[in-house]
Parts: sequence; C-alpha cells; structure tokens
Amino acid sequence: MAVNGKSTKDSTIGDFKQILSEASKTGRLFIIVQRHGILKAIDARMEPYTKAQIDKIVAQHLAEAHGIGAAPAQP
Repeated sequence: MAVNGKSTKDSTIGDFKQILSEASKTGRLFIIVQRHGILKAIDARMEPYTKAQIDKIVAQHLAEAHGIGAAPAQP
C-alpha cells in the first residue's frame, strides 16, 4: 500500500525504484501492506548482503527451483 509514506497502490516500477533510491539514504523502509483486508506495518532496515550470503541464497534457489547442486535422492 505504501513505502516510506508514499503510496505504491498505483505506482510504476520506476516510482518504486525512486522510493528505494531515496530510502537508501536512510537505510530504512517503513512498509504498509494489506492482507485479507488487514493493514500491517513493517519496519525494515536495508543492508547489503555479503558475498557469502548471496552465494548461499543463489545455491539454495538453484537447488530448490532447478535441482542444480541438490543432493541425489536416497532410494
């Protein structure tokens, strides 16, 4: 619904990128989402991932979504 006080309901990708660019100055995101008619506030801190974290995320995605690098199934 909104990020850092700016509505995202009718936003474009460009609008969202601008919001994220502005948020990178403070490193904080205050997000309001709506799920099943209920508004929920989420306060997030933007931090860069380390190379080790990125490698782990990529490896997990490849294993789960593509079966690459996954351990062979046991009979």
